[in-house]
Amino acid sequence: LVPVLPVFGLAGITRVAPRPAFVGFAALAVVGAALVVSGGDPASLVSGGLSGGDILFFLGVASFAAYTLGARRFPEFSALRYTALSAAGGTATILAVTEIATIAGAEQTPSLADLGAIWWQLVYVVAVGAVVAVLAFNEGVRRLGAPNASLFGNLIPIVTLIIAVAQGYRPAGLELVGIAITLAALLG
Repeated sequence: LVPVLPVFGLAGITRVAPRPAFVGFAALAVVGAALVVSGGDPASLVSGGLSGGDILFFLGVASFAAYTLGARRFPEFSALRYTALSAAGGTATILAVTEIATIAGAEQTPSLADLGAIWWQLVYVVAVGAVVAVLAFNEGVRRLGAPNASLFGNLIPIVTLIIAVAQGYRPAGLELVGIAITLAALLG
């Protein structure tokens, strides 16, 4: 869904339909990614029904599509400025929601020992995951446009699968077919 929502969101905003070839390649990339995500069993994606987690994930994807399309409203902003401004608002929101959850008893404040035990993971998530990745993504959106940049979201399950294989996972044949389909669609 990551590549499809921005494409159709942009079409809704601009009232210009995407080229049929673009829609075809986006659909093909989704099919390939579905083969990878499902472990080579695409029927499992529809047979399990929707759970609360599925709905939250869809809301997250829709929010990320809106974020991606939002960058086009500020063409004069550099990737750094767009990232900094959106991160500031996001950080304030996360802090507020976390505080509310803590006060309500749904979350507990981690101890200094807990934080000390995972300090390097926190540094990685902040420096690489939050700063480098978002800056690179925003610069990619600026250079490629939201629809083209969003197509690369199909690489997420592929990279995840490659990491899993490096850790000893043995992919099913259809997962490998999914990788090939996704890459063909992105190169198309």
